Amino acid sequence: MEFMQSLHWITPMPTEYTEEAFEAVLAKGAKFGFPATGLKQSAVSAAYRAGLTKDKVSVYGAFHILGGELVEIIGMPRMREDYAVINNGAPEIRYRAEFTEWSIEFEVVYNSSVYSLEQIINFFNFGGFAVGIGDWRCEKGGIFGAYRIV
Repeated sequence: MEFMQSLHWITPMPTEYTEEAFEAVLAKGAKFGFPATGLKQSAVSAAYRAGLTKDKVSVYGAFHILGGELVEIIGMPRMREDYAVINNGAPEIRYRAEFTEWSIEFEVVYNSSVYSLEQIINFFNFGGFAVGIGDWRCEKGGIFGAYRIV
């Protein structure tokens, strides 16, 4: 259940939390996504930290990711088992989704009188290198979530 609930579902999530139910929705073409806001925040934060903009607010208004709340992840999730420390300091096992091989295709609209296409692409490339997306990303000292624009 924890694994299945850790995913951002584009298609409906199964009502049963079993391996069989999960495999059945995969066979039917289940789709998963990542919040477009997280992807944008990665680019904005990196642009600011790299000194490419004087503030984050001006970058937030300069471009938008089209397509809705979630951008589709192209790839298959697998369950990983992590140790997490809860509020009282006790370790606990958490089951989360992980995409080891993934890609995301998204469309961006931008104000070309503020930033060029090359600058917007660089914001995302810096974001993929220095910030990342998702849990345990490079910005948070982790090794996951790095990306590059191709």
